[in-house]
Amino acid sequence: LAVAGCWFSGSGEKSPAPPTPISCPNGPAFRGSSLTSITYVKALISVARVLPGANSQRVGLIGVSRGASAALLVASTDGVQAVVSDSAPYIAGTRFDTAPLGLVQSLAAPVLMLHGTADQTVRVEVAREYEHALRQWNKPFEVHYYEGAPHAVTIYSGTRADARRRAIGFLTKHLASAGPSSKGS
Repeated sequence: LAVAGCWFSGSGEKSPAPPTPISCPNGPAFRGSSLTSITYVKALISVARVLPGANSQRVGLIGVSRGASAALLVASTDGVQAVVSDSAPYIAGTRFDTAPLGLVQSLAAPVLMLHGTADQTVRVEVAREYEHALRQWNKPFEVHYYEGAPHAVTIYSGTRADARRRAIGFLTKHLASAGPSSKGS
């Protein structure tokens, strides 16, 4: 079972709206990636848990860019079992943002990090810093860097097929059972 959230519409005064491949004209206004803004993600999870055929005990999240930050924030504060993070800004970009890097010690789900080395929106060094923090806190994770790829590798045509294959495999592995997770690769 997969449920897609269209994310946010418009933008806050101080923070540009995130790009999204799904139009969401009636979505809530974007206010930054913060512990307050993830209430929308948590609401979507609550609805998904009661859908016919859903396993309410096994929830995974996929996020792209600020959506990935939101997914990581949720996984640091709530019960989800796996997160795929595509090109997340792991550090705060605006004064409205809460950095996933600051909550890594609270992260309670395995993470698959996907990032392009030529990302001009979120530098690859930021992803490597988050990867380092995951290792320091002994958190379960996998990481794949796409050489020469830009921001949003699950959307970019040159990496989309492989990134989506990895994401599906990761979620299948971690949501199909409650078995142990692998550490960084």
